[in-house]
Amino acid sequence: MSKFFKTQWYKIIYVAAVIIYLFFLNGFNHKLLKCNFENSFKLIEYDDYIALKFFAVALIFIFIGVVIISIDIKRLRIGLEDIVEIVSTIIFIVVLFIMITLIIHFIMIPILQAILTCALLVVGACASASN
Repeated sequence: MSKFFKTQWYKIIYVAAVIIYLFFLNGFNHKLLKCNFENSFKLIEYDDYIALKFFAVALIFIFIGVVIISIDIKRLRIGLEDIVEIVSTIIFIVVLFIMITLIIHFIMIPILQAILTCALLVVGACASASN
């Protein structure tokens, strides 16, 4: 069991941190959905641009999760020594994939929608200004 924690401790911390983040993100999403913003820029500016901070943290968590999954897949291809390590690695790959999916799901509405809308408006304005 101690070997398990020596090799998997960072994944346990990652999963715990993501669960805490998702809890706060869900609360923030409910707060945003209760507000009636006149446009996407107002949503992004709300509470000192906290939506962008949540989005940045989501990107960091997704990146870290993808890196951990790719390292684990590489470790599985090379070959692990015992069955406990193999099973725990496969379980953590599935759990990390679920965590990444949940992050994407929770960040999608309304934060990602607002960011994409603003980005498209800015790109459209720049494109029309250059013509």
